[in-house]
Amino acid sequence: MKPTQIRIVTQKPTAHDLGRTDVGWFTVSGNLVSLCNELGKPVPGEWSRELQPGQDPAIVARYLLREHFASRATSFDRVLSYPPSGIV
Repeated sequence: MKPTQIRIVTQKPTAHDLGRTDVGWFTVSGNLVSLCNELGKPVPGEWSRELQPGQDPAIVARYLLREHFASRATSFDRVLSYPPSGIV
């Protein structure tokens, strides 16, 4: 089973910041979408979801990836926004 790459926006761009995207991979086995690494090894934990009829596996995988990143998020690597400073 070859993993499929997906990208999600984790920080929207602003006038002074380009924003941030993150990459993840998923596989589909039968009607189960599972997050994995680029080699196809499952992400530790329960990062799978059953597909409902008519659902797009990539959309379900992006939802899972957002949940996964939110569960690990810290404020340490956030962008610090400072107001524009002028020369005084």
